[in-house]
Amino acid sequence: MGKNKKSEIGVIKRFLKMLSGEPDSQENPEELYLKIDENDPIDVRFAKRFNHEGGKFIYCQNMKEAQLSLKMIAEELNTDSFYCPNAGIQELFKDCNLSFTDSSSAKVFLTDCECLVAFIGAVMISSKQMMGKKLDQLPEKYVVIADTSQFADKLNTGLTMIRERHSGKIPNQITTIHAPLHRIELGNEASTSRKELFLLLLEESIA
Repeated sequence: MGKNKKSEIGVIKRFLKMLSGEPDSQENPEELYLKIDENDPIDVRFAKRFNHEGGKFIYCQNMKEAQLSLKMIAEELNTDSFYCPNAGIQELFKDCNLSFTDSSSAKVFLTDCECLVAFIGAVMISSKQMMGKKLDQLPEKYVVIADTSQFADKLNTGLTMIRERHSGKIPNQITTIHAPLHRIELGNEASTSRKELFLLLLEESIA
């Protein structure tokens, strides 16, 4: 990897860590924010818009950091129980001393996602995550786990990613979740909902 590429990645990581609330003496977060434009890398554009919308972004270099972050979120939300019908995600966080239930009466929904849409700073989910539930049957707070391979530039790019991910069979209930005020269901009239949204972004793959 060339020197310029390493430098670019270093700037991206510092920016993402600052959005996560991690101190860094090399850059002023507000100054770096002002430098962002459409020529910036896709992960930076997503992070900018996601945080501007009110989402809470946590950058994790590995699964251990993600586990620690989830425990901190649980403390912030004053809960130790998550609605998480996905057994694979439960396995990722089995060492956190938290409980996972398939009852949507829990306060927080812990889930993966289909992709992260940079153009609008939103998380795209589908029936694969909702598992038979309607949006209004899910908790009001979301914790989403994703990795850096899941960025899509725009909605149509995201739909292409979903098609490829599911071998050409697009799931239904494809929905973009914004934080905290907006929720848009593709193919339907736009609706709004106050969803408190946390994103655990892993550098390593969770697939």
